[in-house]
Amino acid sequence: MKTNVYHWTVIILAVFLMLACLSGCSQNANQTKQETQTPVDVEETEKAPAPVIEKQPIRDTTPRAALSTIACGYDCSYAIREDHSLWGWGKPIFPGVGTLKVPTQLMDDVSAISCGSFHFAVLKTDHSLWLYGDNSAGQLGNGKKQEGLKNREEDFVKIMDNVIAVSCGKRHTAAIQSDGSLWVWGQNSSGQVGNSGEGNDSYLNEMKEEITIQTVPVKVLDGVAVVSCGGSHTMAITEDGTLWAWGSNDLGQFGDGGTESSSTPIKIMDHVVSVSTVPGIAFSNESSCGGSLILKDDGTVIKSGQLATDGGPEFVMEGVSSCIGGKGGFYSLVQENGSLWTWGPNLYGQKGYYDPDEKPTVSHYKSMDTGVIGASCGLDHMMAVLDDGTLWAWGDNTDGQIGTNGGYNQVITRYSKANYCQTSPVQIMDGILIP
Repeated sequence: MKTNVYHWTVIILAVFLMLACLSGCSQNANQTKQETQTPVDVEETEKAPAPVIEKQPIRDTTPRAALSTIACGYDCSYAIREDHSLWGWGKPIFPGVGTLKVPTQLMDDVSAISCGSFHFAVLKTDHSLWLYGDNSAGQLGNGKKQEGLKNREEDFVKIMDNVIAVSCGKRHTAAIQSDGSLWVWGQNSSGQVGNSGEGNDSYLNEMKEEITIQTVPVKVLDGVAVVSCGGSHTMAITEDGTLWAWGSNDLGQFGDGGTESSSTPIKIMDHVVSVSTVPGIAFSNESSCGGSLILKDDGTVIKSGQLATDGGPEFVMEGVSSCIGGKGGFYSLVQENGSLWTWGPNLYGQKGYYDPDEKPTVSHYKSMDTGVIGASCGLDHMMAVLDDGTLWAWGDNTDGQIGTNGGYNQVITRYSKANYCQTSPVQIMDGILIP
């Protein structure tokens, strides 16, 4: 009996101790949990630095053309001032005007200009389009052609109304009307007019070949925002950012990676905001002529045709706001930071510097550091407009195309001829019209 009592006593004590142990463990666990959940005073801790988010510039993805209030020809220059007066110098394509060594007022009420190889277009403030100059291929659009030494009209001829943009190529012209319709005329040997190679006349070129021409405007495309005429091809951007091309593509001018030409507009790519064509050398082969610069809506530029290796397309630069094709393989790009870069020949300091020991190169050079909003490239000279409205120029000034009254800083002899050049940018005038 005593043994049973003893056993039960041991069992009860063991159970009691076990319960006590479990209760103590539970209290310790709750205390630990409470200590873990106790809020931390954030003021007593070191705050992590906020992440730095760089604000990216808002990129304009609206289709747009290069600045159209300045223009360089082969040996001449033009500019429109804020009062819409047109000024010219050098050997301007203008009736009754000879060589001008300084900027000289030529016309009033002008809103935009374009200079082809040997013809010139003026868009007036009332949206009427006027042309003057070489008309051997019907590029003036007045239904006529002039041949021989006197291959031009006596004065400007009015072509159409309701025009908002114009582009002059080597020997053809294009205009956009206010309803977005695109009209083209002039030489059509490679289908650059865009009407299936048709024409209403013909002429003999320098190689005595019969060339088809269209001497009056024909409608080619609708919904167009930008157009650029090259040597033997034409490119346009519709309002939705689609790039179209037609004419010669034997050098890859279209930028589509092929060489198949087309006499009607064909789609090349989407997401394009600007395009600029390079007409090539003035008297080069009628079809194998020129290239293109294509600015996409992400700020990148690609080049094609004579400008690129094996015709391209070839990446050039990013962060670009404007592309400008010149003549003879000379071209430039304006970056979003306002710097101006140039490519191509530099025989006369047209890049903004001159090195007599430099070998021929297509490498790029920063011609101006900041503030540039637009530019124009001729054959051996160029101009740029800054955001303050000032106009700067440099390059060959032998015919007064820089506008410094014959001033120069270097004589460069080429082909046994002395050329009087300005090899660094100089300010020419102010008050340039900035649309």
